Amino acid sequence: MEVVEVMSIIMDAKLVLARIERAHEPKKQCLIGLDAYYVTLLERARLPGSTLFPNRCLTKELLADMAVQTPDLQFTACRSVGVYFGKFRELGTVPWRTPGANGWQFGRLITLRQAWELQMGGWNWPNANQDWTWNPHNR
Repeated sequence: MEVVEVMSIIMDAKLVLARIERAHEPKKQCLIGLDAYYVTLLERARLPGSTLFPNRCLTKELLADMAVQTPDLQFTACRSVGVYFGKFRELGTVPWRTPGANGWQFGRLITLRQAWELQMGGWNWPNANQDWTWNPHNR
């Protein structure tokens, strides 16, 4: 049990250092491709689509939202989306299937945001949400 606590302290220290290291604005301008769309999802704290769970969405809904939010990605293949989001399996993002379509179940928002902060050397989020919120267009 001590190892988990120590790793948690190390993770917290890395997050603090990453937040202090540099501001997010210069990095944000450099984001391209699926990274740009992914950070849009993290900043909005809600996923596109109309599922019964706020942390799930169908791949076709991701692709439609991607074309609107990040026009450079309007011709992105489903396979590319699968490869990209497959990188986040260790953070709880896993494929999710229904009888009619495939989709993604995302990990906790706070976990995904912390991992992004570590990767990018800090980030300022527009809200303090720790979990995914419902899409207001679906309620």
